Amino acid sequence: MAANMLYSPIMVSDEILCMHFCKDPNYRSVNEVSEEVITFFFQRELLFLRELNYFNFTPKIINVNNSERKIYIEWNKETLSQIVNDPNRSIDDEIPDWKEQLHNIVKELNDAGYYKMALYPHCFFVKDGIIKTIDYYRVFSFTNKSHFNMTF
Repeated sequence: MAANMLYSPIMVSDEILCMHFCKDPNYRSVNEVSEEVITFFFQRELLFLRELNYFNFTPKIINVNNSERKIYIEWNKETLSQIVNDPNRSIDDEIPDWKEQLHNIVKELNDAGYYKMALYPHCFFVKDGIIKTIDYYRVFSFTNKSHFNMTF
């Protein structure tokens, strides 16, 4: 079952993830989301990756292909879900300060006037000991009401 209906995650390498915002029957069996909606959320992802790039938890953009709606970002093999759901691994051992890092992500976004709705384990990965987060299309600004404009 696919984790989302908006993009297909493609591991280019252990170090690069491509977020391909598309209808992909190989990734999800239901493609009821319109091209217009997919484009809207591609643009939101890109907007907030750029707008919030000063945070150390925002992944670096490697490349963007606007015509194909592909965003290439830095990556590190797996999400926190894989660590948490593996009975042979311990998040406490691998990332001893994970609670503080996650708390700081939410606090720093809030202090900067943003709310991130996607805070699931599959929305985080670790790069060089730093927890980073993806799925910025689910970010909202407290002050910029145009970020709430979701008319199609």
